[in-house]
Amino acid sequence: MAAKKAPTTPEKGGGNGLSKAAAKALAAALAERLRGSLLPGDTPFGEAALGEAAAFLLDTAAIRQSGEPSLSLTTATGEKRVMRIAIINDDMPFLVDSVAQAIAAQGLAIDRLVHPVVPVRRDPQGKLTEIPAGSSAGEALESMIYLETDRVDARQRREVERALKTALADVRAAVSDWPRLQEAMLADAARLSDAEGAALLRWFNDGMLTQLGHVTRRRDGSQSAVLGICRKSAKQILADASIERAFAWFDDPANGSGRAPLIVKANRMSNVHRR
Repeated sequence: MAAKKAPTTPEKGGGNGLSKAAAKALAAALAERLRGSLLPGDTPFGEAALGEAAAFLLDTAAIRQSGEPSLSLTTATGEKRVMRIAIINDDMPFLVDSVAQAIAAQGLAIDRLVHPVVPVRRDPQGKLTEIPAGSSAGEALESMIYLETDRVDARQRREVERALKTALADVRAAVSDWPRLQEAMLADAARLSDAEGAALLRWFNDGMLTQLGHVTRRRDGSQSAVLGICRKSAKQILADASIERAFAWFDDPANGSGRAPLIVKANRMSNVHRR
């Protein structure tokens, strides 16, 4: 994951690797995308603030490899003393709500959040070369999130960056593993001899549950079929004691031999969110 700390103004070019002319054109295109992404009730950008936000986004987006997010945090020192955050990513579900929750979990209020989904063209090295005008059909789409939040000290800024990186990695794992997560749920349903339990898992799998992770845990502690967030931040969803109690429940003859599903609430919050 690329991480940067401060924007480079398009007039100066330089740090973002773009020529002055290219930077100016791309910043203007980004400014229009930002303006067009404001929702009803959002505070409009002033022209100066819009230019600064576009320059910050451009510096973060200037070079990015597919499959890797680019993240920047910086403290504005002008009239508006806030922390600015820019996140560039392949467009996918869960991004905005997961990012907002990661920031809220740090005790910070979000003063502004704008999320244009932007068609982009990049060269083989990941350098941004064009933001096509008009229809985005057939173009690569990137999520570009711009936030303003409470200003914090360097230590807390590092904590915010760490939380955002964790959330973004979990989102990507959950989204990229989604087909295999569905396959795993269906396979688990097929192994159940309890008809109602199998039907419940198939019902969950038919869009009634947002599955974020999967892991097969054996009695000896070994694991397989580790998917989604279970291969990222949620490497152990349940405590060992909870897993031991689950095995004991299945071993108890009083609970029948049909292997009905056992639902256990984990004592951790997901980093992946949606409204």
